[in-house]
Amino acid sequence: MKKMEGKRAVITGAASGLGRAMAVALARRGCRVGVVDIDPEGAEETLRMVKAAGGSGEIYELDVRVAMDWEAMAEHFFSSWDGVDLLVNNAGVVSTGYVGDIPLEDWEWIFSVNFWGMLYGCHFFLPRMKRRGHGHILNVASAAGIFNLLEMAPYNTTKAAVISLSETLREELAPDGIGVTVLCPMFFNTNLLSTMRYT
Repeated sequence: MKKMEGKRAVITGAASGLGRAMAVALARRGCRVGVVDIDPEGAEETLRMVKAAGGSGEIYELDVRVAMDWEAMAEHFFSSWDGVDLLVNNAGVVSTGYVGDIPLEDWEWIFSVNFWGMLYGCHFFLPRMKRRGHGHILNVASAAGIFNLLEMAPYNTTKAAVISLSETLREELAPDGIGVTVLCPMFFNTNLLSTMRYT
């Protein structure tokens, strides 16, 4: 997606950190941005930054763990915006500790956000993109999905799954004219620590 002027982008986890930075960067390139997050106050601030950068958009409050809410969001943007060119599955959380010590509830929590939240986005947006014959999905993973950092098994595992699914989708969707990119950043300033669960 080299030409971004007038494109329509939906970004989860856009109320802070990398999601916010991507929203502002896309706004500077003339995109309309769907600022999606569970945090309405942070999303409001991001939308102000999007508009200050010359872009436009709207806020959609979403808990990425809820499949049917994803379906409603996809229908909203594809109907009211007449399509979505780019979906950025960025929302994420982190849980740390040793396997065997980390509560199973923490494993379920991190998978519900980092993996299922990303999968729901693909599941509900891709059929709509296919019907229009174009679109792109950017799934935010992490270098942790490759390097397997100590005491970060839940995070490493979810991000490795994001990488694997993204690479599979890239091949599956090529005949449909839909692109897939997986992003694997190293350490950077983010709000992940504010919600981190540590055992």
